[in-house]
Amino acid sequence: VIHDRVAHDYLKDFQSEHDLYLKTTAMVSFLASWASDAPTLLERLEQLWAAFYSRGFVELGDLRLAQAWIRDLLVVGYDFPDLRLGKIMKVDAPQGVKARSEF
Repeated sequence: VIHDRVAHDYLKDFQSEHDLYLKTTAMVSFLASWASDAPTLLERLEQLWAAFYSRGFVELGDLRLAQAWIRDLLVVGYDFPDLRLGKIMKVDAPQGVKARSEF
């Protein structure tokens, strides 16, 4: 078997992944303490991406791409999940399977 390998420039690889190596700890710390009182998941997503941008975790182009993705989800009729815990945690039993409350 012959493999055609792509020549790598390890410095160029590191430079393209620089933020991954140097900002990960700060981003995880930020996420661990981040909170939002926005009433919808859509608003929270937008707030989080704006916070990523304002702290230098992502570039303006990344923020705009995330906003475009959210708009596209709305255009195709995506129904964002309700953030009320009871609605998120409610799982209907498959047809023919008794729910716990029926035992």
